[in-house]
Amino acid sequence: MLRWTGEAEIGTPYWATDGVSGEVGNDIPARCDLLVIGAGYTGLSAALAAHDAGATVCVIDAGQPGAGASTKNGGMVGAHPRFSWDILSARFGSETADNVFAEATLALGWAKDLVERERIECDWQQTGRIQLAWTEKH
Repeated sequence: MLRWTGEAEIGTPYWATDGVSGEVGNDIPARCDLLVIGAGYTGLSAALAAHDAGATVCVIDAGQPGAGASTKNGGMVGAHPRFSWDILSARFGSETADNVFAEATLALGWAKDLVERERIECDWQQTGRIQLAWTEKH
């Protein structure tokens, strides 16, 4: 069987053993302008935006930052949403479907810019797209 994930064991995400490093502190400051609970994509994005606006920010997470849902979801960073334009249009109308697709393109550009601007060492590679089966029928 060909495994595109390199040395990862089947059933174990390749990033689960290599993606998280560094020391995690348990000290919470007595005062901050913004306390962000959750160090996933959304929490860290909010923390960066608040910091860049001049706020003193503290981020806390129940576990190791970067090891939760944001590392396990598919489709979080992509050129288009998970649902097709046809599905979105049928459910919400063509104008909303157009807007969602336009926003997805902007979001991808924003993510690329964030990696560059913050000098995030994440080995960013844009190599294509994989669409996985969600159900047995797929």
